Amino acid sequence: GALMDVARTLGVERPARPPKLVRDILRSGSVTVAPGDSLARAHELMTSLGTRELPVVEHEALVGILTRTDMEPHQGHLEWTAVRTAMNPKPIVVAPEATIRDVARLLLDRGFNGVPVVNGRLLGMIRRIDLLEVLAAGE
Repeated sequence: GALMDVARTLGVERPARPPKLVRDILRSGSVTVAPGDSLARAHELMTSLGTRELPVVEHEALVGILTRTDMEPHQGHLEWTAVRTAMNPKPIVVAPEATIRDVARLLLDRGFNGVPVVNGRLLGMIRRIDLLEVLAAGE
């Protein structure tokens, strides 16, 4: 602390750390659903994982995102309703080179809980909890 006070008095600032990037905190792997899967299966996965969204993948390509909110109009029919019926086919995605600050702003501005990370293919999901863990660690 005292050293930093002296440095500030002398006009020396702490060198800025480069911004932390999504790829620095992204966990490998992501549970996905296919467009033809039932909403019941998606609901079971969300419940077991404690998540509110799942990426929808077909032939290794991200084709949508499914949220708990997307499934609400289909309550009572989850067993025989396909994911493709409820999913958003044009999800907002981020690149692994995005800063976590930009992702945090996106999640806040759009009210999202998570967003797919894509670099030609789905690399995973970045969620609010991931950003909170970075913040809690003092990064």
